Amino acid sequence: SLLLKIIFALLLCLSGYTGAALYLLVSDDPKPSDAVVLFVGPDYEKRLQEANQLIEEGYADTLIIPAYHRVSILSNGKRVRESHLKSVRNKRKKYPKYYENTHIEILEARRLMDNIGFKSAIMVSSPYHMRRIEIISLKVFGKNEYRIKCIGSRYLKPMSLLSIFKSQNVKLIFSEYVKLFFFHFYQFV
Repeated sequence: SLLLKIIFALLLCLSGYTGAALYLLVSDDPKPSDAVVLFVGPDYEKRLQEANQLIEEGYADTLIIPAYHRVSILSNGKRVRESHLKSVRNKRKKYPKYYENTHIEILEARRLMDNIGFKSAIMVSSPYHMRRIEIISLKVFGKNEYRIKCIGSRYLKPMSLLSIFKSQNVKLIFSEYVKLFFFHFYQFV
C-alpha cells in the first residue's frame, strides 16, 4: 500500500512536470503585422532565422530588436533603412522598480512601436520562452489596443518527452517558472 502511494505520487509529480514543460510552449498562427519583434538570447541566430523567415513570408516588413534599440525596414529580403533609437533604460522612472530583461525588451518594443505608430507585432524567441513573453506582453500591451502574436522559432525544436528530464532542460524549465513567478510577484511590490 505504501509502495503504491509512492508510485502514484511519483507518477503525479512526473505528469505535473511534463504538463508544466508543455505549458511553456506557445505558438500562435502568424498574421500580417506591422513588425516582427526579436528577443535576444543564447540561440539568437535561430531566433533571427525565424524572424527573417516571417518577414520573407510577407507577415511584416519591419524587424524590431528592442535589446539593441534597432528598427530595420526590409524590402525583398534586403535592409532598406535601419535606425538605432536611443534607449530609455537609464531613465528609471520609465520602468518598474523591479524587472527582468525580457520585461525590459517588451517595454522597449512597445516604446519603439509607439514611436513609429505600430499596433501589431509578432514576438519571436525560443519556444520555451514564449509563455512568459505572452504573459508579459499581455500586461504591457493590453488586450484591446494592440494585436500581439507569439511564435517560437521553428528552427529551435521543442524538447522531446524524454529530453525534458535532462538536467540542462530541467534547469531551463524551472528558470522559466522562477522568472514567471518573479514577474507576477514584483507587479505587487
